[in-house]
Amino acid sequence: MTDQGVDETGKTFAGAAYEYFDGNGNIEGVFSHHDYGEVSIRHEPFSGTYTVNRDCTGHSTYPDLGAQYDLFIAPSGDKFAWVQTSPRRSEGLSGVEERVTPERIGQ
Repeated sequence: MTDQGVDETGKTFAGAAYEYFDGNGNIEGVFSHHDYGEVSIRHEPFSGTYTVNRDCTGHSTYPDLGAQYDLFIAPSGDKFAWVQTSPRRSEGLSGVEERVTPERIGQ
C-alpha cells in the first residue's frame, strides 16, 4: 500500500505499508511515513480490524492510528480500493491494494 499527497495545512507527505488481512477480521502490518522532507516513522508495526459485506464493501479500523477507512473490494478478492473516513478534517487519503501471495512473489 502506498499513499502520498498534501495534508490540510498544505504540506506534503508520503507513506508505504504492508498489511496482512487474516480472513477473520484482523489486520497486522508495518508502515513507514515521510513528512515534509523527513522520514518521521520507519517500520512501525500496527494492527486493526475489518469487516466485509456481501456486496463487496467493507470497513477497516486502526485504533492505534486513530483512522478508519471504507473498503471497496473486487469480487475476485485480488484487490480493493480504500478511502479514509476518519478522523474528520485530516488529509484526504485513498488508494488501491493488490493481493500478494507467496506464488506471486516467487517463493
